[in-house]
Formats: sequence, C-alpha cells, structure tokens
Amino acid sequence: MQYSTIVSVALALVSAAQAGYVRPRPITEPDCEPTTTPCEPTTAPCAPTTTACCQDSDVTTFSGEFALGVKELCNDDDAIYLVFELPDGQLEHNGVTVDCGCHTTTSTTPCAPTTTPCVEPEPISDCDDKKKRWYKPKPKPTPKPTPSPYGLSSLCHPYCSITETSDCTTDFFTLCDSILKDGKYRTGEIVANHQFQFDSPVQPDALYNKGWSIEYKDDYYLLALNGCTSFWECPVDDCGLWKLYDASIDSKCKEIEIVIIFKDEECD
Repeated sequence: MQYSTIVSVALALVSAAQAGYVRPRPITEPDCEPTTTPCEPTTAPCAPTTTACCQDSDVTTFSGEFALGVKELCNDDDAIYLVFELPDGQLEHNGVTVDCGCHTTTSTTPCAPTTTPCVEPEPISDCDDKKKRWYKPKPKPTPKPTPSPYGLSSLCHPYCSITETSDCTTDFFTLCDSILKDGKYRTGEIVANHQFQFDSPVQPDALYNKGWSIEYKDDYYLLALNGCTSFWECPVDDCGLWKLYDASIDSKCKEIEIVIIFKDEECD
C-alpha cells in the first residue's frame, strides 16, 4: 500500500470517529441556594367536631381578615406554607411554613343565624281581577333573606389562625359577596393563563373575578372557587419558589388546597 493511501485511510478513520463523538454538556447549578429544607411536621390537622354548626360551607361574606396558606395534597405531614403577595399582586410561596395551630371560638352562645329577617313584602292588590270568573289569587312574593356578616365567633370547627406581627409583614385578604380583595383593595382573579393574582382594574380577559367562598373540608377551612377547593402550585425556578393557579400548566405542578388562616388580632 502506498504511503499516500495509508494517510488517506487514517484521516478518514479519524474523521469518522470525530463525527460520532458528542461533547458532554457541562452540569450547571442553580444561581441561588435552595430555600426549602426536608419536610418536617409543623402542625397537626384540626380534629373535626361533632357539634352542629350554624354555617361551615359556602361562606361568601366574612367580616374579618385572613391570610392564605398552601397545603400540598400529596404531602402527608400537613405542612402549611404561608402565601405572600408581590407588589404587582401575584401570589407566591417559598416553602416557609407556618404553625397556625388549631383554635376554637371563645363564644359560648349558640350559633347566630346566618341570615337576617327580611321586611315582609306588601300583598299584591288584585281587587279588580276578583270580579272575573277566571280569577285565581296571585302568589304572595317570597322575601329573600339577606346574608349577615360571618366572623370568627361563628366558626364551629377548630380553625387555623395567625397573629399579626408588629412589622405587619403578613398579607391579609377579605371576602365580600364572593369577591376577594387584598390590602390595596385589588380584586382577586384567575387571569387568562390560569394564575391566581390580584389586579386593579381587573383584567378584561380574566377567567374569574368572583365566585370565591370559604368551605370547611378535610379538617380545614379552605378557599374555594365556584365550590371547588382544588388549586395548583407551579414552580418559578429551581430554588423553591411557587406561584398559584387554578389548573396545572406544567408537568412539575402539584395539586394543593389553599388554607384560610384567620387573623387573630388587628395590626397596630
């Protein structure tokens, strides 16, 4: 074999080997330190009671303020992660747990009625029709009860609560006529990408901006949207930061419930 032929064959073999070789991608680390630690039980689920409750579901108006917490449905240790609000109204949690305890109302009086009496409507006058042979009495209009304010004293089951700190760092919310408001009086809504946040004015293409309620379920008072208490948390990064949604938008999302954490005291 001639020398030039040997060189050509060797170069061809080297080229073929290089063509099949893939340089491994460098392993990169996240830019921040993880904010979460291995899960440890921080609170036990509130034991259900057998006493009759004046109202423990479909509460659309609440007289006090409350914070929000996230409870992962796949998490067996019942950890509750405190939700905070960004300046632009988005809701997030970063794995910080809160031991909200199980508290009961100090009221010893029976549950107050959840509706106030309505003014009796005036009877319908149909004197002229009585002269007609086909006359039938018109039905008397039925008054609709007006919901009364529903507050901590009306809670019948043990509930989660939190005391505001002196620096007022906890974000609190209100519920009135199925509409959520934050501390800046922005409206809670599910926007077009299914994210749960607060806006003012509401976004024109928002999916929901009303229909919120408080439901007692799974030993907790939970936030519900149109009666549904299932929500989702989806990761923002690899450092333990999560945003809240009403639907799963990614394979890494986890199904959650949003726990109502009632405010114990007014912030000074």
